[in-house]
Amino acid sequence: MNEVDLARLAAVLPDYTLGDPLGKGASGLVLAGWHRGMHRDVAVKVMARGYGRADDGFAAEARIAARFDHPHVIRVYDYAERDGLRVLVMEMLAGGTLTRRRARMSPQAACAVGLAAASALTYVHGRGVLHRDIKPDNILFDAAGQLKVADFGIAKIVDGTSPGASTVIGTPRYMAPEQLAGGRLMPASDLYSLGVVLLELLTGAEAFDPATFVRPAGGLDRPGPAGGLDRPAGGFGPHHVATPAADIAGPVAAVVASTLARDPQARPESAKAFALSLARAAAAAYGPDWLDRCGLPLHLDADVRSEANRRLPAGAGPRAWRQGPAPAPAIAAAPALTPPPAVGSAPAEAGSGARGRTPTVAGNPTVRGTGSRFGIGRRVAPRPAGPPLAGHAGWVLAADFSSDGAIMATSAKDGEVLLWDVAEPAAPRSIGRLPDGPDDGVTSVVFSPDGRTLAGTSWDGSLRLWDVPGPVLPICWAGR
Repeated sequence: MNEVDLARLAAVLPDYTLGDPLGKGASGLVLAGWHRGMHRDVAVKVMARGYGRADDGFAAEARIAARFDHPHVIRVYDYAERDGLRVLVMEMLAGGTLTRRRARMSPQAACAVGLAAASALTYVHGRGVLHRDIKPDNILFDAAGQLKVADFGIAKIVDGTSPGASTVIGTPRYMAPEQLAGGRLMPASDLYSLGVVLLELLTGAEAFDPATFVRPAGGLDRPGPAGGLDRPAGGFGPHHVATPAADIAGPVAAVVASTLARDPQARPESAKAFALSLARAAAAAYGPDWLDRCGLPLHLDADVRSEANRRLPAGAGPRAWRQGPAPAPAIAAAPALTPPPAVGSAPAEAGSGARGRTPTVAGNPTVRGTGSRFGIGRRVAPRPAGPPLAGHAGWVLAADFSSDGAIMATSAKDGEVLLWDVAEPAAPRSIGRLPDGPDDGVTSVVFSPDGRTLAGTSWDGSLRLWDVPGPVLPICWAGR
């Protein structure tokens, strides 16, 4: 929509003075406005044909959006539907879009964006609404710099079942695989889109590499009637996030990776679970004061803020930042680290569409591959990292890794405890034998968070502690 009949729009909104255009997109045109009675600046969005619903459903969805009352969700003040126009009146956000801000955004600010957007999604998902178009242009800021998730023009009300669509609507670059395929949608679909946004913020690169895009034989069907795209006859191929241009801190990378699983069930089970994991990971990566340095005002639930401010022990490894002080919903682990194969070199997964083809969607194609160097991408089957280790004479009862993942301790039925250098998993080597434990075996071993102490337990009720400063392993304490 490039133009609108201002005289007709003014007749639909008699209490408002209309101003200059603020922006336009596939879902509609946004104009500045002024409510003469309330003396309030507003944004007036004229919905494009095909977006929203032209029947009573549009009014119902507008009323639901108008009831949203959350600091990170845009406020809707009014709506009108007359003379072929469907109009939403919203709060004016003078701080611009995330698209304009992201070039100068720090990793801490990017994580803060993730927490604010996840807080907004937790709120709307809890009221049975899916956004369906999370992207930088729909994340805006007010004059004070507070983030607001905006543009619920293609939002979907969930009435107890996961919605699907015969037409794909949204922005393909940020859409989840099931959304690209016109399949069943769920809160995890919005989380996927948020994950792509965060990936781009943290890496400074687009999540898809245009150089690897290919178009399937026969191309795509024509554009759909709602500004989206009809599915090609063979279905869409696998989604892929290309290798980024910069590294991401390990804890944060794993949490972002969890949102990008192709299987929606493998993503975080809710926006709240994702927020808790991201807050915990950011504290591990950037320190417990990272919120003070992020530069954005945030309104967070108390438990999310507590995780963001959590102070971890010195040298704490992945075990510490993945586990909170209280049980939290589990998130999927990052996929295996494998380089992406050549485009078109592997068949599509079952159910993903025509085999051996990768489609382009409105100039924003998907690419075939497995994942980036920090584990974001399609899951691959586990495989042996190297040959089996040989060293124990008795049954091996337990194993544990140091916080940095470079040392593995194993214990056996004969009481023997060995240490292994596994910095190169394909070529591990034995680096020491600890003083033997009891004859009936060391049943478990576990490293301290800093990796310098190893604890072992036994069926005889004893507990042993070993100093592990390096290859020299001189001291052991035992007690009951």
